[in-house]
Amino acid sequence: MKENRIIILITAVALVCLACAPFAIAEADPLDPIAQAAEGAAEASAKYFIVAIPIRMWFQYEMMYPWMLSYGESFINNYKEAILANPSLLDSSAKGYNPGITNAVSYSISLMLPFYILAIVLTGAYIMFISGSIEGRVKAKNLLKRLVVSMIFFSMSPLILETMLVTSQSISSAIINQADPANVRMVLEGGIWGSYVIFCKLGVTDLEISIAYWTSLYVMAWLPYMVIGMRHIMMCLFCMVFPIGIALYSFVYMRDIGRKILEQTIVWIYLQAFLSMAILVISLGASYYYLLPADQNPKLTNAIMPLGSLGESLGMPSTGYQGSPAYVSLGPTSILSYAVGSMGYALLIAVPFMMLRLLNKFLP
Repeated sequence: MKENRIIILITAVALVCLACAPFAIAEADPLDPIAQAAEGAAEASAKYFIVAIPIRMWFQYEMMYPWMLSYGESFINNYKEAILANPSLLDSSAKGYNPGITNAVSYSISLMLPFYILAIVLTGAYIMFISGSIEGRVKAKNLLKRLVVSMIFFSMSPLILETMLVTSQSISSAIINQADPANVRMVLEGGIWGSYVIFCKLGVTDLEISIAYWTSLYVMAWLPYMVIGMRHIMMCLFCMVFPIGIALYSFVYMRDIGRKILEQTIVWIYLQAFLSMAILVISLGASYYYLLPADQNPKLTNAIMPLGSLGESLGMPSTGYQGSPAYVSLGPTSILSYAVGSMGYALLIAVPFMMLRLLNKFLP
């Protein structure tokens, strides 16, 4: 407490001096350009130190710090549950059961089934009554075989989708359980807390540059959830049209459309496994701590950041972290941990686009 009082006293004296500086300069010759420049500099400095810095520091330590504790680490604490979540199509008692998707798949089957029956009847009639050439009969027989086989898979599409969802979850669970949660936390915390530290350091002197790091905090906190949410939305969409894709894949002229529907369904379902693999890579990336000796790994901060003392000295209400100590240390965040942590978040965000690019036209 003694140190807090000394810091508050020194800050108060400096602010009073800056506030009185314009009045002292005003006694000089008003036409003197040096006096005018000094008066302007003193006035700007007084506004900056009296208004700008206290407000910025209060925002950083009383508003952003509690947000970091509660929301900034949300994905770090819940990454496994978020990635392994899947809807269920058949088991109504399973977690994540969605009757809307089940009804949509059933509706797609009932919508396309009359066209299947009509195509089989017309093909059979062509073979028996119309075709006069051997080549035409061979093509019609091949089409009939494809229609029959496709109709079997078409009627089993809910079971096929459920099987893919279950196998995707099993594979993803096996992969993600290989990752060390402590290593994952260490890497991802290095990224998001490093951004927060840079934001706090630059926010006092250069607000414009610090906005980029402020934005990166929200990107790291929410964008992984947005990627997983996008997977769920796209997966639900393509699961609903999956039976239509099977039907279109049976016809030569519609095969490209059907293939795209089937490929997108498979990729979005099994994207879960690739996200789990990204988590495993992030866990293995914790070995970067051994790349540099401790004395050669430049530190972002071991700084002690005042939370409550500044706001209390200025009479500001504490709307953030209640009961905080006068000083809070974030520990030894290094340049390397920030860089690797940021790349870990970038990997999670880029995985869907990488897989969509790589797994393109893999079906015959």
